Amino acid sequence: MNLFFFKNTSKFLFYLSVLIFYSSYSQNKIADNVNLSIAEFKDLSGSKSLEQILDVNFIKTTKNTINFNLISSTLWVKITVQKKEATTQNKWKLILKGPLTDSIIFNSYQNKQWYSKIYGFKIPKNKASEQFVNIVIPISLKDTLKHTYYLKIQSRIATDIPVELKPERNFYSENNIDLLSMGILYGVLLTFILYNFFLYFILKNLSYLYFSLSTFATLLVQGFLNGHASFYLFPNNPDMSFYLFFISIYLGVFFITLFSISILGLNKKDSRWNYYLLKYISYFSLILIPTIFIFNFYVFSVIVIILVSIYTIALFSTGIIYWFKGNKVAIIFTIAWIVYLLGIFSNFLRSLDLIPINWFTVKITFLSYLGEIILFSIALGYHYKMIKQEKKILQKEYTKKLNIEVKQKTIELSIALKHKNELLAEIHHRVKNNLQIIYSLFNLQERRIKNPESKDILESGKNKVKSMSLVHEHLYKNDSFKDINIKSYLTDLINYLNNLYKKEVSIDKKINSLNVLNDQAVTIGLITTEVISNSFKYAFTKEIYNPKITIVFYSKNNYYYIEITDNGIGFDSSKQSKNSLGIQLIKGMTQQLNGEITLNSTKGTSYKFVLPFMK
Repeated sequence: MNLFFFKNTSKFLFYLSVLIFYSSYSQNKIADNVNLSIAEFKDLSGSKSLEQILDVNFIKTTKNTINFNLISSTLWVKITVQKKEATTQNKWKLILKGPLTDSIIFNSYQNKQWYSKIYGFKIPKNKASEQFVNIVIPISLKDTLKHTYYLKIQSRIATDIPVELKPERNFYSENNIDLLSMGILYGVLLTFILYNFFLYFILKNLSYLYFSLSTFATLLVQGFLNGHASFYLFPNNPDMSFYLFFISIYLGVFFITLFSISILGLNKKDSRWNYYLLKYISYFSLILIPTIFIFNFYVFSVIVIILVSIYTIALFSTGIIYWFKGNKVAIIFTIAWIVYLLGIFSNFLRSLDLIPINWFTVKITFLSYLGEIILFSIALGYHYKMIKQEKKILQKEYTKKLNIEVKQKTIELSIALKHKNELLAEIHHRVKNNLQIIYSLFNLQERRIKNPESKDILESGKNKVKSMSLVHEHLYKNDSFKDINIKSYLTDLINYLNNLYKKEVSIDKKINSLNVLNDQAVTIGLITTEVISNSFKYAFTKEIYNPKITIVFYSKNNYYYIEITDNGIGFDSSKQSKNSLGIQLIKGMTQQLNGEITLNSTKGTSYKFVLPFMK
């Protein structure tokens, strides 16, 4: 996405440069049609009237620029204009490109008397006769006569005011080109701001946020310097524009220093001096904002100049230091500052009349600022790329280290699990052996007892022990110690009971292969043992043809369904003793599993159990 963005930006800048060249070329050509001279007189007291000014000696300048500095209380400017040759073009526009100049009183001599008109930044646009960004004064030049005008200039801001003179017929088309060019430049900057603001929300990197906010603040500053911000944002509130102009300067210093700290990777450990210097500059710029409303303007202006000078030197020197330290982002960062400083230097050369005045040289500061922003964007993209690469390297190292730790832990856990399984297998094996001993004791005791009732009780206990013993046998033979295969377990249990009672009974097993938790399997085994033992002992007489026991086991909707039926003689459940131990055991164990039981003994005996899955 960054590559696409910058490729299209380069194409755009090419077409824009063509537009700028055309604009600057046309403006240079106009200056050849007239002779224009400028002379200045500094009225330090600011008390002289027009009549007094007519008798003073003006100092002629060698450039078409009015220089107003903070020392001047009032500056009088004498402008003399004369056409080189007689033409039909009499209507002209005198353009003073000082949109932040507070007040310009334009004095012209017409019809044997002086006429005055006030222009300037302090005049709300709804009260101005000419609705333009710059100060535009209509004048009339007849034939080759010499025309002299006197301007009384007062301003709170030191500024160079380029002076241009254009025929009225050319002025409007060129003004539209100028507005179009600047509109496109503003559009580029707003695109950069929104693009990086969008990246901040995606990447959560504060560098993009600082860059967006610093660019926006500096865009406002440039907008005020070029007159567009005050003209379009606060056309009827010059005081608001004035204060916001300086607040934007302070905010620009604040955010650009934070951006520089972030993008150059300054920190307290490795770059203590640079880090704290820039931090203090950023905080100091915020602290100074109230001085706009406290100090007189001269003191305040000196503070601004000192702050901006220190800030510029600090950032430029920091960039150079980190350039020599091998920081690749610092190279682009420093070049960006060089571009901006070249713009300021070019502006200084223009004020000395060492380079021609045209659209390009008048806008050079803004264009250098645009170049700086583009280079900062490239540096920011490269900075993110470096961070991404560093993160990949760190992530790779961390992943490698983590894999080694995971492998080590896996080996340790495998050994621990193996020991645990061996221990559990040993425990279940010993439990099974102990139950087998108990079973053998029951068996020995059963053989010695002659009483049928006592013998029946011992047999019932012995079968229950056997059913539990089989559970532990299946557990230690399997890999899992949580559950057992119910089909294998019940098959072994039924075969044991069949061999125990040795009756000619057909057994039909319809048992699904399901894994049942061992605790639940023990109870199911005890229930099955009790029901099938009763069938073997009481259900079948000699009159029963083809005796048969059917066992069904399946699951559905998180429930186990067990059906045990025989085709024996059945029994009368109403006459069955409520205190029968077998029935009590079956019902008790079913309730223990939160299950339900249905008993039918009209034709044979049928037990149906519904048991919920254990969790």
